[in-house]
Amino acid sequence: MIRRAALRCLVWGSWVATLAACDLEQDASPPKVLAATVVHYELAVDWDGASFDGGRRRFVTDLGYEVWVSRWVQSSTSIELIACERERSHPFDHDVSVVTHEIVEELTEADVTTIGTGEGSGLPYCDVYQVLGRLPVGDEPDVVTWIEGEFRAPGSEEVEAFFALGTVPISVLPSLATGAWDDTLAEDEARVQLVRYPARAFDGLELASMSELDIAYAAAQRLAQSADVPWYLGD
Repeated sequence: MIRRAALRCLVWGSWVATLAACDLEQDASPPKVLAATVVHYELAVDWDGASFDGGRRRFVTDLGYEVWVSRWVQSSTSIELIACERERSHPFDHDVSVVTHEIVEELTEADVTTIGTGEGSGLPYCDVYQVLGRLPVGDEPDVVTWIEGEFRAPGSEEVEAFFALGTVPISVLPSLATGAWDDTLAEDEARVQLVRYPARAFDGLELASMSELDIAYAAAQRLAQSADVPWYLGD
């Protein structure tokens, strides 16, 4: 994999032989295709659009709901890369890049979580397939999503508390975003990061008319499907 190109030149005079060596190093453009044999996965959280209010994350949705989130627990149980369409095999086969794991994140803490490392087929990849399965959280044996908070509907003075507990597994297929070079990685090694934006996950939701179960499912599905997926290749 070539990241930089070097040009060496020789200059000769007509009367006096002179030798001048020059190295012109120029950065190549960012990688266009993710193709690797080793893949590292990470989960990240970005509370862009939210403020910190009394230990809670506060934001306003596109429909005008004011929302405060005091806790958001999110599961993740499986992740893999999906080859670009022309390279795909049988649609029900898992890719060699699949990593099965059991991770429970506290999204309000906004930490970066390392999932693990999988193999890569070397084929061009275009998407990420993630499964949010059931995992135990506290006394609850089967949790996919756990959101505690409050909201205020547009034009209302009343603040309503909610405890949205989701137990229905969710699968999503976000597309890969822009690639970049990473000199901490070896050649044919990649790092894929799923960046989620919780403050945007409530957009489009009419919270006042939804059940807590519906809130949990819809928010988690939007959170994962709308993830930004930057990726990095070793040079």
